[in-house]
Amino acid sequence: MGIIGAVAALTLPNLVAKYQEMVAVVRLKKAYSTLANAINKVMADEGYSNYAEMFNSNTEAEVADKIFAQLNIVERCAYNTNGCGGKYRIKYKNKKNDGKGGIAAGTMDGERAILPDGTIIRIVSDQRGSGSDCKWEYLEHKTDADGNWISDGKGGWEMEDRVSYVCADIFIDTDGPKGKNQFGYDNFSIEVKPAALEQKTYYANLFDTMRTGKLNYENYSLDDKFED
Repeated sequence: MGIIGAVAALTLPNLVAKYQEMVAVVRLKKAYSTLANAINKVMADEGYSNYAEMFNSNTEAEVADKIFAQLNIVERCAYNTNGCGGKYRIKYKNKKNDGKGGIAAGTMDGERAILPDGTIIRIVSDQRGSGSDCKWEYLEHKTDADGNWISDGKGGWEMEDRVSYVCADIFIDTDGPKGKNQFGYDNFSIEVKPAALEQKTYYANLFDTMRTGKLNYENYSLDDKFED
């Protein structure tokens, strides 16, 4: 009996973890299908020829309202408000230096809505690109090989020019603040390009996860210090 008990103690947690991951993938597929259908309905109803036109002709709040109007939502929350589960932290898929030796994390905020099953949809577009190619020029901290920000010797940080061609980022939290709150497990991102919806691997491999049925994330704590 002792051996059986020991084996059960070892295998049961693994079985539970695998089941939970399977449920997470099913929830992701459902959430993505619901969201994609809503976006496509807005595109058709408004007569937009591409995603750039859809996002560039509306403010962040306006485009969110159009999409959320196609969904069965239980709560609609504006940017910088505490509804829809509040402003909780979300771990990145892999441990990431915050630039100062700590662990970086995202924050649940922005134009968002919560669905009846607890899924939260968040839309970020006002600080993304504009024009037909959604070109966006911005500054980002320069980092060393370990991801630490580089001092400019004047009390600030060295910055570098970056360019992207992203119309918007749409985030999906499949179970809200009660879950694991990590990209690659229960949080995923869609990168809206002018002609296509793509996965944003920086956050999580949404389409790869749905295709393979396997989650991709690193176990770590936000209370850790960053060590490469």
